Amino acid sequence: MLFLIFLQTLILLKGQTVIYCPSQGAPGSLFAARELRRYIYQRTGEMALIQAGDKLSSPYAHLIVLMVKDQKLPKGIALPADLPPIIASLKHEEFCLRSFLLKNKACLLIAGGDSTAMLYGAYRFAEVIGIRFFLHGDVIPDVKAGFAIPEINEVHKPLFSLRGILPFHDFPEGPDWWERENYLLVVEQLVKLRMNFLGLHTYTDNGDYVRFEPTVWQGLPGEYNNDGTVKKSYPAKYANTGLFSWGYRPRKTSEYSWGASIIFEKDYYTSSVMDGLTPVPASPEQMNRLFNRTGELFKEVFTYARSLGIKTCTGTEVPITIHYTITDEMKKNGKNPRDPVFVEEMYKGIFGRIEKTYPLDYYWLWTGEGWTWNIPAEEEQKEVLFSLQAAVAVHRQLNLPFRLALCGWVLGPPQDRLLFDRVLPQEMPFSCINRYVGYAPVDVAFASLNGRDKWAIPWLEDDPRLTSPQLWVGRVRRDAADALAYGCNGLMGIHWRTCCISPMVAALAQAGWSQAGWNKKVGERWTPVPVSLPAIEGTDDDPLYGTLCYNPAPYEFSPGEPVSVTLKFCELQYNSEKQRVFDIVINDSVVREGVDVFKLAGGKNKAFDVVIPEVKTPSRLSIRLVRKEGPGYPMLSALAIEGK
Repeated sequence: MLFLIFLQTLILLKGQTVIYCPSQGAPGSLFAARELRRYIYQRTGEMALIQAGDKLSSPYAHLIVLMVKDQKLPKGIALPADLPPIIASLKHEEFCLRSFLLKNKACLLIAGGDSTAMLYGAYRFAEVIGIRFFLHGDVIPDVKAGFAIPEINEVHKPLFSLRGILPFHDFPEGPDWWERENYLLVVEQLVKLRMNFLGLHTYTDNGDYVRFEPTVWQGLPGEYNNDGTVKKSYPAKYANTGLFSWGYRPRKTSEYSWGASIIFEKDYYTSSVMDGLTPVPASPEQMNRLFNRTGELFKEVFTYARSLGIKTCTGTEVPITIHYTITDEMKKNGKNPRDPVFVEEMYKGIFGRIEKTYPLDYYWLWTGEGWTWNIPAEEEQKEVLFSLQAAVAVHRQLNLPFRLALCGWVLGPPQDRLLFDRVLPQEMPFSCINRYVGYAPVDVAFASLNGRDKWAIPWLEDDPRLTSPQLWVGRVRRDAADALAYGCNGLMGIHWRTCCISPMVAALAQAGWSQAGWNKKVGERWTPVPVSLPAIEGTDDDPLYGTLCYNPAPYEFSPGEPVSVTLKFCELQYNSEKQRVFDIVINDSVVREGVDVFKLAGGKNKAFDVVIPEVKTPSRLSIRLVRKEGPGYPMLSALAIEGK
């Protein structure tokens, strides 16, 4: 016992690493200090001493000062002369790390523009000493290292004001199977990664799989209580092993082969909010129970996220889609689910229940996935626009504490990406995930949006390959660079899994703060250049002939009846004959040989059509343009296929 007392006294006289927080008590300063002490211990085995107060009283071997820019340091801590102006200039989320000598001892200052930034600084120092952060947890080197304060001089400013993730609900690999602890862990890891956004999408779909998820409840005012618990609902579910869905067949886990059955404690495996309710809640009481459990879960998760400076977001698709059991009942009673008054009442119920259930920063309205593959009909666009405007009207009427945002698989209709920008209020952020499961780059139309927040959402992985490794670090960096060039102020990543996408998570997090070393055009804003189409002779449809598809792939159709085919051409590039000569092949037969558009049209910028009046199509219609002569490849301005 005497030896231990002697040893402790010796350590105190010699000094140890001290983490000092000024007495003015910035919110979260002690939490940041404890986190810093934890990671220093895990990396080095040394337990630092935390001290807060008006003066530094303990002897130290190393000193770390944690502060927010407005705090004052005691006279005993003299900073380098150039450091106070840097600290004073720090803004929201900005922080600096600077090593210096004080009485010939190594010291480190971690200063933030606010409490969140100070916490970011603490985690950044943990990275400096060798620790790495990912969504699934921390990576700490096995071999401990002696503690020392390295020479460091860093100032960090985010490139995007919002940086985060969109873990997508619909498959077991994603948040459908996350428990409370998983959500809370992800929230904590986001802060360590210096991210500040958590967004969730909610399917409301009466299609093949009838996907209604309990993340967001849909109903009318009066169908929920003052605490947000619901009194009336509909069948909803998260993915479980008892469901048939895209890519999955139902099967009890007890029937799994090769010992896999012993991994699962229940036959219909899923997250605990679905316990006793699988595969789908059957009674009105069970339906309500699922929504209430989910509401309690997100109340805890979103409250915790807010305490750490993370913005949260949920939302549903437009046009508003209501479970068929409710619409069937309405139709029996002579009511119209598309009635404008009813739609507005539904949004009042959705928004009102959220306000009473959990804290939220954004509610985003999603255009559907079909818009990435097809051009929506005019009537469908009108219906979507009506739902959007109804939500905006209700949001303004209720004076809600969260903002509306727009998201989807596309930024706008394929033929007019900026349609919504002209009709929706500028206080609504616009966002979309990249098309074609991430293979397409960030939509260039972002560059034409001005005066509103813009969030790009690249894919960290794609859902058709959730059983395979996916490595997309280069693509993530490309998308982050494009987002920055297009003036986006939000950068999020869509994903399902966590551990196996760690390289992409790290790339996304780093690209939100710095793109030095791999983006040679950091800070250069890309702006669209107006394109003036040439005047086309021989037609009143100049826009139709003023562009072309260069070297098109074969066109394949299944019209099922004889059709008339019209191929529209205009030579926009060459100034003489024999520069671009090709054959037109339909169903493997050459129907026009040696087509030279310049020669046949009589020159450049002149419209020219080739009409095949009756093409028999017993099973298919295949159209190919085959290069024959000249340096130019085949091209096509437009194609018309007409039946009876």
